[in-house]
Amino acid sequence: MYIYIDKIYAMKSIRKAHVVKNNKVRHTLAERNIMQKITHPFVMKLHYAFQNDGKLYSACLNPSA
Repeated sequence: MYIYIDKIYAMKSIRKAHVVKNNKVRHTLAERNIMQKITHPFVMKLHYAFQNDGKLYSACLNPSA
């Protein structure tokens, strides 16, 4: 069974080591929280955030698609 979803997502990945090395942990958490809560026609809303051992991922839905 296949389900076709007609939505376009943008995915961002960041290496955890890079975030820690450059002291961007608070900045990265703030970005995630803002993107999750914001509602604006010109800003993509965060729909998914997940991680593995080495990277952080975020997926945003394109509002114009």
